[in-house]
Order: sequence, then C-alpha cells, then structure tokens
Amino acid sequence: MSTLQITNLPPSAASPSVSPSSFPLFLGATLGLPTKFRPSFALTTVYNNRKIDSLKNPRFSRISCSAGGTDTQVVVKEKSVSVILLAGGKGKRMGASMPKQYLPLLGQPIALYSFYTFSKMPEEIDLNSELVCIHDSARPLVLTSDVTKVLKDGKRIGAAVLGVPAKATIKEANSESFVVKTLDRKTLWEMQTPQVIEPDLLKKGFEYVNREGLEVTDDVSIVEHLKHPVYITEGSYTNIKVTTPDDLLLAERILNPED
Repeated sequence: MSTLQITNLPPSAASPSVSPSSFPLFLGATLGLPTKFRPSFALTTVYNNRKIDSLKNPRFSRISCSAGGTDTQVVVKEKSVSVILLAGGKGKRMGASMPKQYLPLLGQPIALYSFYTFSKMPEEIDLNSELVCIHDSARPLVLTSDVTKVLKDGKRIGAAVLGVPAKATIKEANSESFVVKTLDRKTLWEMQTPQVIEPDLLKKGFEYVNREGLEVTDDVSIVEHLKHPVYITEGSYTNIKVTTPDDLLLAERILNPED
C-alpha cells in the first residue's frame, strides 16, 4: 500500500535529503521546468516503505478573491482545508511495471507534481477543516490559480469542481455502437479535479449513497444525489489526466514546450 502526505519541516530542514528510492527526486530548476511547476515546499512521499523528503515550506498568505464575478468577498482561511491526494490506481492502461502515479515525468514521480502545487497554498489537513479538497494525483499539471478558484467556489456554494467546456462533438450510442443522438456541446463540461466539498455535506452524501446502494463516478456525484447544487469552476485544458503513454508525452511537452 502506498501513502502520500504533506509534512511541515522546520527551517533547519531547508536542504533536501533523499533516502533510497526506486526513483530519483530532482528540483524544478534543475529540470528547467516553468516557474509555476517548480517545487517550493516540505514534502514527504512514501512508496513501498521508502521515503523522500524535499524543501521546506514557504510562508503563506490567505486566499481572498471575489466570488462569481460579484463584489462579495470570499475568504478561504489558512488551515481550513483538508487536501486528499488520490494515488491508489494501478494504471493498467499505461502498461508499466509500477502504478502510473509513480512513473517519472521529466525525472520526478507524477504524484509529486500535485504536491508541488498544493504545498504553495495555505492549506493542510486539519480536524476542523471547513472544506475537503480531493485531487487525483494522476493530474500533475493542475495550476495553483485554478485550485484557488475552485476553493473559493466550494466555500461559496458548498460543492465545486474544476472542469473545462467540451471541445469535441459528443454522441450518445447504444450497446451496439449505433448513434442514439448528438448531445448539445454547449451544455457539456469535462470534469477534472480538485473537487471541493464541505465535510458535513460529503459525509451525508456518503451515508446516502451507501444506504441506497447507488453507484457514483466521482465525489461531487455524491453531492448531486442530495440535490445540493454543484458549481463548475472553469479550469485549464492543460490539467490533463495521465492515463496512457500518449498522455505522458503530452504532459512532458506541456512542462517543457521548448524541448
């Protein structure tokens, strides 16, 4: 079983230390990554009982931004969000010898990129959290600015999810692969992560779907069954999910466009 956790290190731990591991840890500057993807945080990742530590946490400021284009100010307080990074998939479609989230992307495990992003923000796991932020570690290129927006909308509405408008024509088909109808693309969104939900709402949703024996495909689907509104925060098309070898190549190109 693999676990991923964020750890706050004291100032004396500023220099990175690397314990034996099946993959190396490099710094973003060494790799020539764009600044927005470079690490600046305290990080511990454990995989098969092997641990890697990196840089100390920077100082943080609170998130404050206008909600939904109005003058209303929504503030997500420091230490008010529990961040859950999902990293349990086997990645069969990748065809690799290890889970896809631990494959190297420009020299670093895919799962670490999400740590880089969230560690720059004033959130950490807390028993009194006002929001739960659930992110798929197989989406290594999520931007801090997009996380900020979806946290704000989650605080305002109670449930929010990053998404992008569908670009392709989507058709509904029957079991024999014949077209049933063409869906209106203007109403279709491709869902991403993070998905941000109030803890009490998420708990009620889990209790409901378990009691009713319902199947859900993502966390905000649980909230939808409660008839609670879920807001779609527009994200970025670069927040891809790395599932296949082609996705891995695309992620490398996004990170290193000049190569």
